[in-house]
Amino acid sequence: MSEDTTYRTVEGEEFRLLAEGLSMMKSMVPYPETAKAIVAEVDGKVIGFGVLQQLPHGEPAWVDPEYRGNGIGKEIFSRVNVLMDQLGAKWWVACSTSEASERLCRDAGMTEIPGKLFIKEPKGARHGR
Repeated sequence: MSEDTTYRTVEGEEFRLLAEGLSMMKSMVPYPETAKAIVAEVDGKVIGFGVLQQLPHGEPAWVDPEYRGNGIGKEIFSRVNVLMDQLGAKWWVACSTSEASERLCRDAGMTEIPGKLFIKEPKGARHGR
């Protein structure tokens, strides 16, 4: 770590400072109005950043196995989509854990994004186990 490196929080209009790095990553900040970032700077130049995005998240979803294959999941997903619209969500994410939920996402026009999903949990919590 360089002694000349400073760290600070940016938000709102200051997200323009991240433009070069986001461009290199072929990435974006969908909701800059509700996001914050920690930037590392040397002599006023941004040399790194981490962004906290507060995106609406649609998960979990479940249908009793006895009732699967009857369009119930599709209808639930459709209604969740309407709720997101009512909330004004331009973007939202869904975590898929099965082929059926992947199909629902694709059928709804969602795009699979590359990478892996990680979760930060409170001590003692065990997500999905």
